[in-house]
Amino acid sequence: MLQISTVVGCNIGCSYCPQSSHTSAYEDLVKGSGPYEMSFETFKTCIDKLPYKAPVSFGGFSEPFANPHILEMLEYCKKTRRRIHIHTTLRGLKFKDIDRVMATFPHRLYIHMPDEEGYMNPPIGKEYFKVINKFREYYKRKYRIGLVCIGTPIAELVEGFGPIDFLPISSMDNERGTFNGHDFLEEVYKDVPNPIRDRQDFDYSVRCKRSKRLHETVLVPNGDVYACIMDYKLELKICNLLTDSWDAHEDGRIRIIKQQQSDDKNIKCNTCDFARMSNTRAQRRRERAKELEKEKIEEGKKHLAEIKRLKKENEEIKRKLNPNPNDVPIANKIIKGKSKSIRRITRADLKGRIWRED
Repeated sequence: MLQISTVVGCNIGCSYCPQSSHTSAYEDLVKGSGPYEMSFETFKTCIDKLPYKAPVSFGGFSEPFANPHILEMLEYCKKTRRRIHIHTTLRGLKFKDIDRVMATFPHRLYIHMPDEEGYMNPPIGKEYFKVINKFREYYKRKYRIGLVCIGTPIAELVEGFGPIDFLPISSMDNERGTFNGHDFLEEVYKDVPNPIRDRQDFDYSVRCKRSKRLHETVLVPNGDVYACIMDYKLELKICNLLTDSWDAHEDGRIRIIKQQQSDDKNIKCNTCDFARMSNTRAQRRRERAKELEKEKIEEGKKHLAEIKRLKKENEEIKRKLNPNPNDVPIANKIIKGKSKSIRRITRADLKGRIWRED
């Protein structure tokens, strides 16, 4: 799936979204010359290089309906028979355009809802309620519309919709803590354990929990493609679909995966909340644990053999020091003779060299 970031910059001001870092990184990349909005020609050129029926998702690093060509893009995806996903806050979507959007039959449309804590706080007025009510009607008509929220949803807005999903956001580019005055990790991720984030010194490779094979790359307005939707600072570039082929996209994706599977501690994925220990390295650790278990078993056997040897030597020393061996309890020992009969030897028999069969 290719994520489409139709514009650079967002004026909604969600507290958990590092738009300032993203905008600064993009300005440094294009050196202030733009483009900051994806043109329909750029979109068409890049989409035509995707494999047949490959799905696309409108969202990426910003609000998709902030682009004036978004309706043309959606209709072109429908024309080329591509599965459409949309992630939107509804900012920039006009009421009259809703029917045109839903006529493209999006496979899934996710509405990012405002919350009572103010993590996401778009302007809510009569027009917003009107748009929400329209989507509520489409939901009742069995269209695939989902709600996501990072805090406590406003009951008046979510009434009439299905279950609300928690919005997964990484603090990778949020300075590992506060952003716009909100203690992101403390308030949102306090109950989410992460063995990599919580451990500063690690020696294993990682994989992405959201997309193990990095199948959700992000296209920005100048044609560049980046490996992850959480890479707001644009550090994991894969290729440029305006000048490169889709094979170059796959080669770049595999290159990033190999960096994840290496022991390179400097790769950006190591600081992400969605990073997990890679399966290959986990398998090696399990094999090493089995080897250590075998070594412990062998050491235990050697230890038992040494204990038996010491006990035997102790018994021989006691036998030599005992002045009256007849006072010692009879020691019975079973041996197998030539006739395959079992004979019991007592201490008295040993003394007189007398053998008897049972």
